[in-house]
Amino acid sequence: MTENSNYRQSVIFQVAVVPFYRKKFFLNLSSELANICKLIILTGEQSLNQEVKSDNQLRGIMFQNIVSLPFGFYWHQGNLGEIFSCSLLVTDKNPRSLNAWVNLFLRRIARRKTYIWGHSKSRTNNTKISRIAHQAMNFLSSGIFLYTPEECANLRTKRKVFVAPNAILLKSECLVDENSARKNIVYSGRLEKSKDLDKLIIAFSKSAMQIKDANLIIIGDGSCRNNLRLLANSLGMGNRIEFLGEISDSKSLAKIYASARIAIGPGYGGLNITQANCFGVPIILNKFGQHAPEIALTKFKGVFTSDFSCVEDMARSIRLYYEVLDWEIEQRKVLSKNVSERYNFTNMVEAFAQEFRAQLEKENY
Repeated sequence: MTENSNYRQSVIFQVAVVPFYRKKFFLNLSSELANICKLIILTGEQSLNQEVKSDNQLRGIMFQNIVSLPFGFYWHQGNLGEIFSCSLLVTDKNPRSLNAWVNLFLRRIARRKTYIWGHSKSRTNNTKISRIAHQAMNFLSSGIFLYTPEECANLRTKRKVFVAPNAILLKSECLVDENSARKNIVYSGRLEKSKDLDKLIIAFSKSAMQIKDANLIIIGDGSCRNNLRLLANSLGMGNRIEFLGEISDSKSLAKIYASARIAIGPGYGGLNITQANCFGVPIILNKFGQHAPEIALTKFKGVFTSDFSCVEDMARSIRLYYEVLDWEIEQRKVLSKNVSERYNFTNMVEAFAQEFRAQLEKENY
């Protein structure tokens, strides 16, 4: 993109990373706001643990060097002038981002709007210090964008709170095929050590004789892909475990989930919950996992938890739920409708666009 020295009528997102599944969100938000401002995304080329890479084909993206600091803190280098002078700024709701603190303090003093976007609290480090830090960020911000209605309802703050449902699909893309033979098990997510995919592959191999018609379909990519493929082959599962790589096309996803009886998340539940449920597929998660707020979708009866403490427990769970969740098509349609009406891409974009339009129109007068 060509840099523009006039950032007065611009909206900047400064976030740690922009994975491929966020591309459609930013493209559509940019289109929604095109007649009133420029949308700029400042981000790193990859996450600090190098597990997530940003989409470098996204229009409006500018890469910053992100410096890793002691105790898990990090700092985005550059663009301080543009960040300070832009009309509206959205920054990560992450207390470990030093930029977030600097931006919140300085722009509050200058009476410029700064929003925070993320989870209401830490998923893995919900200590007293972490909770205080999140409360301080809430206080310094102009508004807070959260992923679920439940997070918004439980948040005690005087700031404006917006539900931007964590979604990657349009409601119209959430199709439930009535004619498919539903035999497979689907995993969707990164292929990293923290996801316990080696345990899933071994558990599936132990269940394979009892569920002879099922294949394990793995959507996603990561540093463990080759090792996981070797593990599958060593267990004689090379023809029953499919590695499809990253898939963002909704038609391809719909086809894959149309073949699925159940989905599974051996690590933790997040976007994989909404994706499976939007296609009418129930998902099984680790009872003891540190799940993201999307676990609240349990209320729509498409999320089940089980003991994945060891391979044998996971294998038993796979066999049990494979039989129990052989749902009729109408039950799948109800699940898809309930989830996709709330967790769809249009609602996510509109949450930001509506607030930004209101604030930018005020600035013009």
